[in-house]
Amino acid sequence: MTTISKHNTKNGTLNKPPMFMPDDYDTWKVRMDGFIRNHDFKLWKSVLEGPFIPTVAATGIGGAPVPKDPSLYSEEDYKRMEVDSKALWLIQMAIPNSIIHAFKKCKSAKELWNSLQQIYEGYVQLVDELTAAGVKMENKDVIRKFLRSLPHAWNIYSVAIRRTENLRTSKLGELFGILSAYQMDIDAQEH
Repeated sequence: MTTISKHNTKNGTLNKPPMFMPDDYDTWKVRMDGFIRNHDFKLWKSVLEGPFIPTVAATGIGGAPVPKDPSLYSEEDYKRMEVDSKALWLIQMAIPNSIIHAFKKCKSAKELWNSLQQIYEGYVQLVDELTAAGVKMENKDVIRKFLRSLPHAWNIYSVAIRRTENLRTSKLGELFGILSAYQMDIDAQEH
C-alpha cells in the first residue's frame, strides 16, 4: 500500500481537497479552484455564481420569477441545488477546525469562497508588503502588534487571546479566523 506524504496531503489529492493555509492563501486558492473544477465544472460555476434557487413565474402581468414553494420542488430542482451543497462541502473540508468556526454562517459555496477571499487576500497583501519592505518580525510580535491595533471594543477579546493562545505557534491567519468568528457572533447577537 502506498503512503501519502504530508506534503501531498497539504496540496490535496484526487479525492482530498488541498488543506487551507492562511499564510499561503494565494497558492491554496489556485489549487482549490483546480480541485473543484476537476470534480465537476458545475461545482465551480456554483462557487462563482451562487446556488441554484428554484423559481416559478409569478402570477399576473410580467410574471417575474419568485422562489418556488419547497413542497413543489422537482427531482431536477433537488439535483441542481445539490451542486452548491457539494461545492460548499468541498471548501469546508479544506478548512482546518481552528478556522472553520469563523465561517459557520456561510450557507453557500459562493458566500464561503467570498468570505475567505475578503479576509485572507488582505492578510496576504499585508504580509507581502512587510516582506518587500524588509520587515522581519517574530510571529508572536506580529500577533501582539496586531492585537494591540484592534479598536477599543475588541480589548476584552484581545486580552483573552493573549492569555489563552500560544502566540509563538499561533499563525496570524488563524487569529483572523478566531476574530472573524467573534465578529459573526457579535453580528448575530445584534440581529
